[in-house]
This record gives sequence, C-alpha cells and structure tokens, in this order.
Amino acid sequence: MISCCAVLCRSRGIRAKVRRWHRRGQQTVQWHEEDLRQEGWRPLGTYHDASDPEHGEATIYIKDDAVRICHSIYGPVPCSDGVILQHDEDVYDVQMGDMQGRIDAKGFHCSGYLNPTVAAAVSRQPMTSAPITEPKLQKACRNLAAILGPGAFKKEDYESIMNQGSASDALLSEIRAMGDDYGGWAAFEVASREHEESSEQQIWGKRLLRQLRRQFFVPGAGRFFPEAAYRSWRQQQNARRLPTVAELRTEGYMLKHFAKLETEAKDAADCIRGVLLTGPEQLVSYVLGNHAFWAKAENARRLDEVEEATELPKKPKSLLERLEQGRKKRLAAERAKRDKPFEHLQMIPPLPVPGEALEFRVLSSEEQVREAAERLKNCAATYIPDVVAQKCALVGLFQKENGDGDKASKIVAMGQLFAKVSVSDGSIVTSWGQRSQNSNKTLTSSQDQHFEWALENLSKLWTQAVQDELDEVLPRQASGERVMRKVADQVSSAFERLGLLGRQVVLRELAQVIDGEGYSPEWRSLAQGLVERALESPATGIIPDETIGSCLAIAGKVQDSNLLRSIMSSGMSERLFSAVRELRNFLEQASRKGGDLTINQWARLWLLDLPMDPSIVAEGMFRTLPEKAGERMKRIDQIVGRLLQAGAGSGVLGSVLDTALRLDIFLKLRVLLSDLPFLVDALTEPLLSAAQAGDHFLARSSSSKLLKAGVAHEQTKAIFKQALQLDNNAKLTVLLSDLPFHGPDLVEALRDPLLSAADAHSVKVVQSIVRRLVRANVETTWTTGILEEAGKLKLSAQLILLLFLDLPFVASPSVLEVLCRHLLFFAKQEKESAIVKLIGSKLSAFGIKPADADSILRSGSITGTRAQLRVLTSGLRFHSGTVTGLAPEMASSLVEAAERNDMELVQESEGVFHQCGIRAEHTSCFLERACHAGCYYFMVDSTLPFEPKALTLSLAQAYLQRLVEDTDCENDSYHSDIEPALDRAGANKVAFLASVLLCAADKLPPDAPVIRNLLDRLVKIGITTPVAEFLMEEIRPEHRMLLSRRIPFSKSFLGRAGINRH
Repeated sequence: MISCCAVLCRSRGIRAKVRRWHRRGQQTVQWHEEDLRQEGWRPLGTYHDASDPEHGEATIYIKDDAVRICHSIYGPVPCSDGVILQHDEDVYDVQMGDMQGRIDAKGFHCSGYLNPTVAAAVSRQPMTSAPITEPKLQKACRNLAAILGPGAFKKEDYESIMNQGSASDALLSEIRAMGDDYGGWAAFEVASREHEESSEQQIWGKRLLRQLRRQFFVPGAGRFFPEAAYRSWRQQQNARRLPTVAELRTEGYMLKHFAKLETEAKDAADCIRGVLLTGPEQLVSYVLGNHAFWAKAENARRLDEVEEATELPKKPKSLLERLEQGRKKRLAAERAKRDKPFEHLQMIPPLPVPGEALEFRVLSSEEQVREAAERLKNCAATYIPDVVAQKCALVGLFQKENGDGDKASKIVAMGQLFAKVSVSDGSIVTSWGQRSQNSNKTLTSSQDQHFEWALENLSKLWTQAVQDELDEVLPRQASGERVMRKVADQVSSAFERLGLLGRQVVLRELAQVIDGEGYSPEWRSLAQGLVERALESPATGIIPDETIGSCLAIAGKVQDSNLLRSIMSSGMSERLFSAVRELRNFLEQASRKGGDLTINQWARLWLLDLPMDPSIVAEGMFRTLPEKAGERMKRIDQIVGRLLQAGAGSGVLGSVLDTALRLDIFLKLRVLLSDLPFLVDALTEPLLSAAQAGDHFLARSSSSKLLKAGVAHEQTKAIFKQALQLDNNAKLTVLLSDLPFHGPDLVEALRDPLLSAADAHSVKVVQSIVRRLVRANVETTWTTGILEEAGKLKLSAQLILLLFLDLPFVASPSVLEVLCRHLLFFAKQEKESAIVKLIGSKLSAFGIKPADADSILRSGSITGTRAQLRVLTSGLRFHSGTVTGLAPEMASSLVEAAERNDMELVQESEGVFHQCGIRAEHTSCFLERACHAGCYYFMVDSTLPFEPKALTLSLAQAYLQRLVEDTDCENDSYHSDIEPALDRAGANKVAFLASVLLCAADKLPPDAPVIRNLLDRLVKIGITTPVAEFLMEEIRPEHRMLLSRRIPFSKSFLGRAGINRH
C-alpha cells in the first residue's frame, strides 16, 4: 500500500533523504507548520502514515484552493503547494505535482492521474473548528442554530456551535457575508441564568428558546415552522445556505398565510413578499395582522398605495376606500395637466394577438397612462415617475371594437413591464411585474396566456427599436458591424437622445468595436465623450447601476485609469458604491504612486459583482492568471463564477473557450467541466483525449457535461466518427457512455468488441456492452447480425454471449439448439443449477415452445437422474400431461435428492408438479421409491398430494423400521412431524398406529417391547371398537391374546374370534 507521504515523496529512498534533511535541520520547503495558522491555513485532518516504519502522522492544511502537507516526523513534504481540483461536502479531489488524490470520510487516497483508483486508505481524525471570539458573531451563530435547527448545518458545525461556541471557517465566513448586522440574527438578546449549571440543556432549554422565538416571530402574526420555511427558502437559492431574519420570516409567513395566493396570482403574492421583506415594521405587522384581507389578489395589488399612507386604520377596507377617493381626486387634477410623451417608448409598435381581436400597446405618454388608470380603476398613474425614470413601462391589452379596423379603443387589462439589457448578447430582456384587470382583479386564464405570449415578442420589438436608434450613433455596415462615420461631437449628441437601454447597448457595442480595432486616439476620444454623457446625473442624482457597469466595462477593457477615475466620481447607488470600494482604494494607491492600476488590480475590477458584459472582459480575465498553481486555480474558479453570475451565453463562451483551450491541462479541465453552458463541440476534444489516455474519471465527467449541455443525436455523429478511430479500449470508453448515439450505428460499432469479449471469456466486458445496448433501446432488427456472427464462435463463447445478452432477438433454430445442448450439459453437473436456470430463462425469452421443452425433459440421457429434475426446474414451460406422465421416471431422482438433503431441488420440483396439476393417483410411485429407500423424511416433509391409505401404509412401514433401529423413536418428540403429514393427506393417527402395529406383528414376536408400546399408545389415544375389531381380525393369531388383554373387547366378539382370556 502506498501512503500519502510515500506517494508525494515518490519512494522510500527519497523519504529516507527527507529524514536525513530533517535530522540535519535542513528545510525542504520555505514554510513552517507553526506559521500556517497565522497565514490563514486550516487543518483539514490528521492521517496515519501506514507504511512509515516510524509510525508518523501527516496533517493536511488547506487555504482557499491550495493544499499543504506536514509530516509529524519529516516536517513539510518537499514539493510545491497542491491544488484542490474540486470538492463536494467533505470530499476533496487534490493534485500534488503529477499525482492525484482524494480525501473523504475514510481517509486520504493517492493514485496516478490516469488511473484514479484508491491505492491506500488511512484513518482520519475529526475536523477542527475555530472558536468564536466576537460576542456579536457568537450571538448570531447561536440564534441561527437555535431557530433553524440541526437540519440547516453540518452535524459538526451544529454541535460545535451549541456545545463549544465554535464553528468552521466556512460557516463563519458565510455568516459574516450576510452584512454588518449578520442578517439580523445578532439583534436578538436572550438572558441566561449564570448561577445555574452551564450545559447545553440549560442554555438552550425550552425557556430560553421561548425567549428567542418571542423576538423572532412578528407579534400578533402567529408562528410558523422555521424548518419548513428554511426548506422552502433553500429551494429558491443557488449558492447561499443561510437566510437573513427578514428572508426567513417572509418565507414562513408566505407559507402560513399566502400559499394559495402564490399559486393563483404570483404577481399579487410578490407584492406581499416585497412588503414583508423590505417594508417598515409597522406595515409588516399591519399586513400580517389582517392577512385574510390581503390574501385577496385585488387587495394585495394595492399595497404600493398603502406604503404611502401616513395612518393605518384598524380596518384595511376603510383604508383602501380612503385611498381610492384620494386617487380619483389626484387623477382628475393630473388629467388637466398638459400631456407629456415618453420619448424612449415612442418607437415600440403595437403587438396584435394572432387570431384575436386584441392588441398589446406600450403606453407611451402620461395621458395614456392616466386614461388607462381611470378606465381600469387602478393606481397606474402613480407609476408615471417610474416610467419617466425608465425603471419600467406600462403595457395595456386592448379590445378592438367592431368597425374600427385596427384601432384598439377599449383597454381590458394592464401589466407592469420591466426591461434590461442582456449582458450576454445585448438584447432587451423583459419580465412582467403586476398584471390585472379592472379594479385590480386577477387575469383570466386566456388573458394570462396572452401576456405570457407577449413577453418574448415585446422583447424582440424593443430590441429592434433600440438597434434602429443605434444607427444614429454607430451606423452598421452591410456585414452588421458598427463603425464610426461621424465626428465624436455628433456621435455624443445623438447618444444624448437615446434612452437608458439604448445608451447601455451603445456602450456595449463601443467596447466590442474597440476590442476589434484597438484603442486609437479617435476611439479614446469617443469613449471618453460617451462615458461623460452617460454619467450626467439625472434628476434623481443616481445613475442606474447598469449604465455605470457598462462604463466600467469599457474602462476595464482598455485599462484606462483616468477614465476609471471619472466613472468613480459619478453618482452611484449605495449597493454599487459598496461594491467598488476596493477599486477606489486601488485608485488612491495608484495616484499616490503616480501610476496606473496593476494587472491584478484590473482583474479585481473584472471579478466584482457589477452589471458588466462578460464578453468584454472574459479574455482579459484569463490573461491575468497568477503564476502560483493554487492561486491560478482559485482565479479560474472566480472567473467561472463571474461568468455564471453574469449569465454568459454561447457568444461569450466562444471566446472563453478559445482562451481556455490554450491553458494547461488542469486549468483547461477546470473550465471545461464547470457549469458554464459550453457548446457541444467544445467538449468533444476533452472526452476523446481522456478516453485515449485511459482516464475514465475525466471521460465520464466529459460525457456527463455533454449530457448536461443537452447534446442530441445529430450532435454526436462527429464524436461517434472520431471514437471509431481510437484503439479498442478508448473506443469502448466513449461508446459505453450515455451519449445519445444513433442506435443502429452503436450496435454495429459494438458488435465486434462484444464478440471478442465473449471469445476471451471477459464476462464483465460483455455485461458492460450489453447494458449499454439495453440503455440504447435497441430493436430486434438491429441485433440479427450479432447472433449470426455468434454462431461462428466456440461453444463456450456462444454460451457466455447468449446467457448475458439481454437484448431483443429473433432466435433461430441454431441458437435454440446451442442453448438446449448447453442446458443438458450443465443439468448433468452438480452445483450448476444457477446456470441451468439462466439458460432456461433465455430459452423462455426466445419463445421456445412447450412441445420442444417436453422433448428436452424426455431426453434419454437424463431420464431417471437428478439432471432431469434440474431441467424440470429450469424455468421452461412444459405440457402438464408430460410432467405428470414422467412422474414415475422422476420418482427415484426426487427421493435421492431428498436423501442428499438437496431440499432446494426437492421443493422446486414439487412446485412444478403442483403447477402442472399433479394429483394423488400420480404420486404412489414416489411413496414406493421412498419406502424402498427407507427415506422416512421425504414422506413426512413432501408437499405432494398422496392418497390417505397409501401414505398411511408407507409411513407405517418406514416408521416401524425406525422404531426397531432406534429406541429413541418411541419419544413423542421424534414422531411429532407425522401428524402434519397425515393431516395433509386426510389420514388420522389411529389408523396410522394400527397399520404400524399390523406391520410389527408380521415381523416381531408377541413379547417385543415395540408391540407393547404401540398397544399402550392406541389405548391411550382412544381406539374405537371398529378399529379394535379390525385389528383382531387382521393380526396374526399368536398376537391375539396380547391384544385381547390390552384392549377391552365384548365377550361375544371374543367368542366369535375363538379367544378365551382365562
């Protein structure tokens, strides 16, 4: 076995050198174990070095994605830092030099990269956790654990928090990431009684848990099950594992009071959710205290009006009535104002509903919104400031009246439409907010379907409208590429007339043009001018995050520090200001030094959680990879995470793939096997390379990634064609994967490997190929060639193939003949019943007829032997008459099987006899053979139907023989199994003992103890007069006097029998 240090040190000789270095005080690597914890390294576990003669231990440390090993005797392992390739829960795949290993619950396993099998497994000590020293953090951890329970944590973390006040670094990092108040969990104060005994039961007993829950649940709103709320919240999360207080409360009360609303009207439920999540405490309590009222969709949709109310009366209905009166007064006053168009929405045309007298229209002026609000009796007019600020748009569904042609004159429903620029391809992506009919009523099912249909089409119309606007700024050539044909001032002036979405798209297009043509003085001037225009403060003073993100992307692409400084001085939202705090520090440091940002600092910009187009910075991110292996792997993971977060599409991933394929093997695989949605063609080369190298782990990972990418039949043709050019093992690795290859082609490609494996008696390979073909749902017509070729193999190979071939075939007479021949051969062998049954099941599956099965059973070579019984129990279907007719032939072999204690064969044979309807008149032969062989237990235990008289006589003879040979037979316990056998045949014990007595009288002298014992037992069980008189008449004369003395007879009967007792 190879231990972890032996693998890393490569040989015992090198390990001895390490020991010498250690004794001499020489260091093999530039670090010390005592410094690791100070540098942030965390011990993953301690392992016994099983092959070390000095019985040392190796401790594994991890930091981010780097690994170090320190031996208790030899010190640091003399190699560079290892790398964590991937990990899931407590399983880590690590790379140390050119060796690969795995750490799991059983220990540390090492092996070669191309053959990742376990070479050694040694025990691991429990993971350690760090003590929580900050009181605020400790309070947050304990409150979280107490409310969520053990199901939300790893077992070690939960027990550590509750018992020792400690937790793993990963858990503490996640809790800190919830914000300065740690997601609200540190706000709850629970008083403890310090004079009592300190224990988990005392600290977190029922009393203290009640204190915590009183603070956690909203007063007057009732309680919910935190565990159920956590599970529901967790299902909606991709990355985060722990919720904030507001998130858990929201989920819990939504499940408790508004679950029905979520299924019937999700947009209305979202209004409730928004209030519970971010609303003021007074409004949250008000909504929950009147949850039945707000659970109605038409009421929930008016919560945006309620948020502006200064007073909240006891009855919410009176509140809405008051708000309605105020809304009508404001709307009447606003209708008197001059209409103002929404210029950024003027270019979106109407959208007719196919086959319906309906049309969707984007409301493009204030007057249109007010008129729609008046007709639908809703608060749409209050959204005019949001429309002006380009935060959303309002879309009406209009009913066309007869005779008005294309004029849509009656609005029947309205929806709130959100739009944003896709960071992936620059298209406009839309989504619905609230949607309702008149008086905030829920849409009908048909209206809901129309709105869902309109969503994608409105995205297309809006995208086209924005692209048409862009022609004024960056005209398109015939090829579709954007160029600059005007001077920078003219372009900037046209840019100023664009809406927010148009500006973001222009900035995105500009970055791509600069990427292709370079950052020339002309493009520099244009970029600075457009960024300056984009960052002009609107009336609110806050520039949309998306606009600033687009400007930052340009600055990052060209690495222009001065442009970055001007962007940083613009008005940002609080979220964005916090996100770029680190970048501001970099700029301050660079200003003091009189230079630009370093390449690593630019990399930090690209990795920030900003609304930037990933295609602009993807290639730059890969160019900034650090030199250290551990840091390079960490940076790759950050890049992948950033691309996933940005929703990178196939267009972006094309350039990512080109860059990734130029990386070294481990980094390339890290990218290719990530969750990025690469195209199928990108994953073909890693799959084929892994198969050729014999790396089954990588090949399986690649094929799984292809399946996850949605690879189809047509896309696997190229993979299939290239796989056929590989050697046999590599070809099998690809073809035996679950990729959806064309069925007939797959059968044809696997035919020769299947036949070769059968000829070489490689059963496992045969089974693997067969399982693959079964998963491919092969048809009968595809497999004909396999059987034809199998006929040319030797008989043993044919048998292997036929036994394990669970595929649909049309069996030819030659195939059936081969199977029949093997069936008879193995039936004659001892301990081969399993193969006989397997062959029998194959014959049945191939549709062998009962008449042919009868012929096998009648075969002269097995007549009267146990081989015939094995054929009988092979699973073949026989004619019932054949089985019952052959019963005399099989009687001797069945009794012999019972004598050999082969009860499985006996029971299965009797089961077949029962299925064939064997009756008592057919079974006397079995009793005769059993009597002849003295097989007493066959007669007692057999389930075959026997005639009562025949069974009684046969049992009597066998029982008498045992009485004579074994004096213990006289004990009742010895013959207690006789009665069940007599009962099954409908016989009785008196008749049986009488028969035993008659047999004994024929063979034994009158004074034999056996006869006296039998007479005593007959008297004891109450022999009847008819039976007693029958015995007297049938028994030998010399026994009659003894019989007359033991059994009371009448004087008249004794006189007729000529017996005088005196």
